[in-house]
Amino acid sequence: MPGGRRYRDLFPAADYGEDGVLPCSMAGVAGPAATLAASIEAAEAIKHIAGMGMSLAERMLVFDLAAMRFDIFET
Repeated sequence: MPGGRRYRDLFPAADYGEDGVLPCSMAGVAGPAATLAASIEAAEAIKHIAGMGMSLAERMLVFDLAAMRFDIFET
């Protein structure tokens, strides 16, 4: 929000890059992991509404971003 607090206000000593963004070594990868999970959930909702594709219903998708591996387990 305009005028709101920012991450750099809380941690001013952080080493921001020239573009003003923290490197992954400092900021972590929780944001991209959550974004990926949300994108997959959105795709599942669209498939369900459209009645298309193979749903993940009754299955579990597990992703390992460090190894870039996706596995599906039947439940």
